[in-house]
Amino acid sequence: MAAEWRSDVLGTSQVRIRSVDGDVAGAGFLVAADLVCTCAHVVEEAFDLPAPVNEAPGGSVNLDFPLLSARPSARASVVSWRHGGADVALLRLDRPVEGARPAGLVDGTAVWKHPFRVFGYPNGADHGVWVLGTLRAGMAAGLLQMEAHLPGPRVTEGFSGSPVWDDARGGVVGMTIAAHRGESTAYLLPSADLIDEHTMPARCPFQGLEPFTEEQSEFFHGRDADTTRVMAALQQRPVVLVVGPSGCGKSSLIRAGVLSRLRDESVSASELRPVPGTRATSVLARALTDVLEPGLGEIGSPAPRAAPPAPSWSTRPATTSAG
Repeated sequence: MAAEWRSDVLGTSQVRIRSVDGDVAGAGFLVAADLVCTCAHVVEEAFDLPAPVNEAPGGSVNLDFPLLSARPSARASVVSWRHGGADVALLRLDRPVEGARPAGLVDGTAVWKHPFRVFGYPNGADHGVWVLGTLRAGMAAGLLQMEAHLPGPRVTEGFSGSPVWDDARGGVVGMTIAAHRGESTAYLLPSADLIDEHTMPARCPFQGLEPFTEEQSEFFHGRDADTTRVMAALQQRPVVLVVGPSGCGKSSLIRAGVLSRLRDESVSASELRPVPGTRATSVLARALTDVLEPGLGEIGSPAPRAAPPAPSWSTRPATTSAG
């Protein structure tokens, strides 16, 4: 499991699941780019099933991402079904959702007194409510106890399927399963019990000599300060150059750090890379011309120039630029 240390990803992963009548059935969250985790009983309510079922229901579930600015909607079908003690369902989205990002799972053991936050949809609050509290310890049933801070909102019906964010560990420690009616005590299923490895095989977080990509941003750590510096520079000027010797981590910083952070903030971003036979500066110049001089036209645009033959000792370009 990998942690995502920026808590804003909790908002970009949060899902609201609706019934066939359009009512809110419960919550869920992205655990992969196209995979939603929720409670099996939430899916049953979404399908308006009269009683618990042992096999995954067919058809599609309607859902949306309420904490994204555009509130995009989608449909998803059940690909993993574990009813009973686990009460977990995994849903496959019918299409990628722009701006949505999976939340990283962290270890759900030894979390006594860790602060948590959780977002759910109690009765009469379809827009959602945040609850803050303190994590306790595991129980004989395999669940983890949590206590909401009073006075304040409590975990109630409508929170089922919500990811529980551990502020101390910086990731999702588990999924809300149940709550005591009228009390501050609720229960979550630890993160280790959420993933069906047949549906979502474990991924290796180590890249070796290969650079990190946006899709591997959840594994990219230790460069937060550099990412923040580039983000601050982008807010102050239209062009920012990231320069350094080959192999120092420029591509990983731009892709898994800067581009990932930009998309978290709902900023549109594109990646341009040099092509064989064309100078990197020409590719960049043509791309920037369309942005900085949109009325220049084809005649005034810089023409691409072929790169000179590369000597036998040449390596890949040592400069990476992102716009």
